[in-house]
Formats: sequence, C-alpha cells, structure tokens
Amino acid sequence: MKHDYLVQRFHPNLSIGFEPSVLRGKQLMPIHCQQGGWDSACGAHAAATAMALTGEIHDVAVLSERRNGVAARLWKAARAKYFDGVTVDELAAMIEDMGTERKITVCAGRHAKCLDFVLAQFNRGSAVIISWHSRRGQQHHFCTIIGTEGRQRGSDFTPTTLLCLDPSLEAPWMSCYNSRLEFTAHPPPRNASYVRYRCADGTKLAVTLTSALAIGSTAGNA
Repeated sequence: MKHDYLVQRFHPNLSIGFEPSVLRGKQLMPIHCQQGGWDSACGAHAAATAMALTGEIHDVAVLSERRNGVAARLWKAARAKYFDGVTVDELAAMIEDMGTERKITVCAGRHAKCLDFVLAQFNRGSAVIISWHSRRGQQHHFCTIIGTEGRQRGSDFTPTTLLCLDPSLEAPWMSCYNSRLEFTAHPPPRNASYVRYRCADGTKLAVTLTSALAIGSTAGNA
C-alpha cells in the first residue's frame, strides 16, 4: 500500500531555520530582500534574493554599501529602474551584465507554459524568478521561488504549489517562504489560467504567470 504525504522541497542551497538563509563559511546569511512602499523595483529585489541563493551576493542587507563586485553592479542597475520597473527581458539583461557567467534562461507566454518551465528549472537546481499579474491587471509583480509543495506517493511527487519569497512582504520568521502560488486548487478556479496567490499577511489574489527567469549553472558546470 502506497501512502500519500504532503511534501515540501526547497532549493538545495537554502538553509532551513528561523528565516530563509544560505551558509557562507560558518555563518548563516539571510537572503530575503524587501522593497519599499514607493518603488517598482520588485524585479531587482527578486534578483538580489536569487543571486544570494546562488552565492553571487553574500549579504543583501548591505547591498547599497558595496562599491565593487556583483552586489555593487546590481545596485547601480536597480537604481536606474527604481520607479519604472523592468520587463523579464530587461531583468535578464541586467543579471547577465553582472558578469557571473551563469546561464540565464527566460520563458514568457501563457501560464501553463511558464509553470512547466519553472518546475523543470527548479528541479535542475536553478534559482527561479517568476512574474505574475492579477486578474484585472492592476498588479504586476516579481518574486523568487525557493521551493515547491506537493503530494508524494511512493516515488511519485506531484507538485501543487510554488513556495515564494515575495519582496513586497516582510521576511518570514520560522519559515522559509512568505507567499504561496497554489496552482492546483480544490475546487479549481473558473478560469484555469488564474490561480490563487496566498500571502503571509492574509492577502489572497487570483493571478496568472506571465514570465519566468532561471539562473542556472556557470558555463564551466553546464
């Protein structure tokens, strides 16, 4: 008899503890990067979190204090788009300009296509950033995927939820994520292209994926 379990799978570099962190030497460094109330820089904040997860940025808390290296280049690029935001292609170009030599892959289009891309890239160990918009299009937003949740039955894992770090929300405490994109809802939404986005502050939105960006291995490890 095969038992059915609810399972969460996280990025291999993530350290599970009081807050989402990565290990730098013997020290745990938080990776959540929170945006302010006025800016439209969610893409750059999501990129900072993703690049902290993959090791290009060591401390997102002091990003603005860096004078050289990847962190300084990201800060400079983010300031230019602080109020206007970026498209996924602009975000990809911004990350490529950081000079990390990591493979950057972009997917844009329909919800189902983007979701398949996200799951495949996450399973490869990539750091993945997604963008979504709300049902009436008032909100367009980027966040970083740090895990998946789903049903484990024997050796079969069926994902049902993307576990996210949302830069517009506060850092999670005693958890690794502050929002959930539940793409297998019960009952399913009327429009299958829209799924539930549930935030740690209690907010619930109907959203659809519009694009995704994966930060993969370096050229030497491809």
